[in-house]
Amino acid sequence: MNTLALDIGGANIKAAHSDGTARSQSFAMWQKPNELTTVLRELVNHTPGVDRILLTLTGELCDCFESRNDGVEHIIRSVEAMADGRHIAVWSIDAMGFVPCEKALQDPLSVASANWHALATFWARAYPDRAGLMIDVGSTTTDLVRLANGQPIFTGRCDRDRLATGELVYTGVQRTPIAAVAQQITWRRKTFGVAAEAFAFMSDVYILLKLLPTSADDTDTADGRPRTPKWCANRILRMIGSDLGMNDQYDATELAELFVDAQCERIVGAARQVFHGDVDLNRSDKYKLDCESFFISGSGEFAAQRVARMLNPQAEIVMLSDTISPRASEAACAHALLQLDKEIHRHG
Repeated sequence: MNTLALDIGGANIKAAHSDGTARSQSFAMWQKPNELTTVLRELVNHTPGVDRILLTLTGELCDCFESRNDGVEHIIRSVEAMADGRHIAVWSIDAMGFVPCEKALQDPLSVASANWHALATFWARAYPDRAGLMIDVGSTTTDLVRLANGQPIFTGRCDRDRLATGELVYTGVQRTPIAAVAQQITWRRKTFGVAAEAFAFMSDVYILLKLLPTSADDTDTADGRPRTPKWCANRILRMIGSDLGMNDQYDATELAELFVDAQCERIVGAARQVFHGDVDLNRSDKYKLDCESFFISGSGEFAAQRVARMLNPQAEIVMLSDTISPRASEAACAHALLQLDKEIHRHG
């Protein structure tokens, strides 16, 4: 039986198929929520053999919905309309497993933004004899969850509570405005205020540093110009009131490294909060974390790996791109659903 797992977010739809393939597709939920069924149907039509569907979602937070409950209902009903009678199972935190759509709709907060829980449960069960920290860095957010004794260990359940505990950090490698990463930056012995304006995003930083691919055809950027090193550099320089007429691309690359440092330090602080309730990055051992293993996934694996090495250079790092594939890592939560479903069926 062929199974398709979906992780439906506000900006991307991640899909993983039981045949081992995985993909990520951009979809601006907040702009066109009523097109979700059509987009999903096209995705399924281009996927060979789909008998059943596994679902997790985060797109319910989009401001096109009046409330999270409304968002959950809209997404689930859209998947039902696309499914054409196929069986659908939704991941629930409360159930620690899958529930039917109607049960999910009766308790929408148990399935809202539950993708991190599915991923953490997968990692914990895959490595039950290891204690450590899951770091999943995506395009928009970062999830940090402790793992021990084959179980995820967490304090917050919903986004609101997880933002307070450090388990959710609203920073990612693509959609995060640079202005949300640093308010000032010290460069060449001068401290610059960073423009509180959407001149550039972290995707510009990572493209310039050759960690994300360039695209001359993609103009979904702050200024409508392509995702190429030249224009990424120009956008980054605008963050300190400059441009390529005043500075060069090498200068922009130096700034990009500083913005990466600022983003990673923020994640480091959150990781310390998750482990020790301590976010003081002024102490002498600010990077040290007593963690034996890091489990890394997401489209920003490279940033997660950098954070892990900052926290504990001697720790083991397990990357989903190495154990499965880069595509599976990008669609990590969807991949996790497939593996958890297989485990359930193995144990009857």
